[in-house]
Amino acid sequence: MELANARKDAASGLDPPKPPKGIFFGGGLGGEQGLPVGINSISSDAAVFDMEYARWLEVHHRIMCELRAAVQEHLPENELRLYVDNCLAHYDEMMNLKGMVAKTDVFHLVSGMWKTPAERCFMWMGGFRPSELIKVIVNQIEPLTEQQILGICGLQQSTQETEEALSQGLEALNQSISDTITSDSLSCAPNMANYMGQMAVAMNKLSTLEGFVRQGLRTLPLRRHVSLFVETLYLQTESAEIGFDEMAPKTKSLRTSRNPELIRGVGKYSRSKMYHKRGLWAIKAKNGGVFPTHDPKPAAAQTPAAKPPKFYPADDVKKPLVNKRNPKPTKLRASITPGTVLILLAGRFMGKRVVFLKQLSSGLLLVSGPFKINSVPLRRVNQSYVVATSTKVDISGVNVEKFDDKYFAKEVAKKTKKGEGEFFEEKKEEKKTLSVVKKDDQKAVDAILIKSIEGVPDLKTYLAARFSLKSGMKPHELVF
Repeated sequence: MELANARKDAASGLDPPKPPKGIFFGGGLGGEQGLPVGINSISSDAAVFDMEYARWLEVHHRIMCELRAAVQEHLPENELRLYVDNCLAHYDEMMNLKGMVAKTDVFHLVSGMWKTPAERCFMWMGGFRPSELIKVIVNQIEPLTEQQILGICGLQQSTQETEEALSQGLEALNQSISDTITSDSLSCAPNMANYMGQMAVAMNKLSTLEGFVRQGLRTLPLRRHVSLFVETLYLQTESAEIGFDEMAPKTKSLRTSRNPELIRGVGKYSRSKMYHKRGLWAIKAKNGGVFPTHDPKPAAAQTPAAKPPKFYPADDVKKPLVNKRNPKPTKLRASITPGTVLILLAGRFMGKRVVFLKQLSSGLLLVSGPFKINSVPLRRVNQSYVVATSTKVDISGVNVEKFDDKYFAKEVAKKTKKGEGEFFEEKKEEKKTLSVVKKDDQKAVDAILIKSIEGVPDLKTYLAARFSLKSGMKPHELVF
């Protein structure tokens, strides 16, 4: 004020009065401390900040118009998220700009001269209170789920605690600066060094104001807000972003309940409040104090359903299982040829030597002893349980065309129901014997085989002997 009065007097032609002692030391003092010299003059950094802020507002208006248009078009959530991320990046640019001016001219940032007069009423450490932002957003995205309400309450509580801590620290800083300046008289002291030392201490404490402002800027949890509210419907999320900037009216879905639930089972409005909110009192008054009743629509005549029978068949009907296996013909081992002498390795005739006749369609081998030599009749064996020898028998004269798998099928006797009397008079079953036809077939095959075997010396004795391992024999060195 003294500097302003001196300039007015100089402009009017009057001699400037002498400054009082301890009040003014010249116009260079503010400049030496990096402060503006006059009331209407600002630093170069502050001027650059004002220009950048004006440019930021223009871009911000364009981004918000694009975001509003995207919400009205009901774009998919993934596409709307791109617009939200673009808006957040734009706010990050503003936070970085505030952080830069806080280093060079923190008073310009705190004073709020770059804001409109209405916005300056809500200034707090170079911006707005984050807790107020939460209140604005909550009013735009109701109803919320119970989990989302708990998350918002926790975020609001932590934000208010941080604001309170910063406010108390700033108040303590103001009190400390005031105590430092008023500790001694500000008049020109005989010892100028002591006076300048006091001022240096005060200015050092003022420099901590920058740290408080930067902490205040860092406590603006814009990204935490968006990450918390993005779990709601994307339409409500975008409405919250627009409401944060322009306090837009509520945009509710057509399916939104008139009484949103604060938590499960607890509505926002009471029963009487909803009675007036729904206009039920007007409907009741129009109908003479009672609610109108409507006759129910006549139900369509339904044909009686077919009554199921009292009894149902309980017999189990066997359903054949689906067999997707494709049977393939079994490949005969190369060492087994018609007339080869085989050694049986399993079954009741284990160790007996037999003559291989042919391979059946099932893959089994048709062999014979002959029966008169080693008591092995015509039978089927698996080639996995035989050992092929190098001995051969001439079977060119043996006719084996009639022998197939059906020839060896077991005859199933039909069971007849027996009465009580027949049960006690039941006779013992007779022992099954080989049919005459099969006996004749066995004799016909053996007659030709024995004739061929007797033509080879010692072959009959070889077939009659049972194979067995004795001590000192090494199976892996045997040659059959």
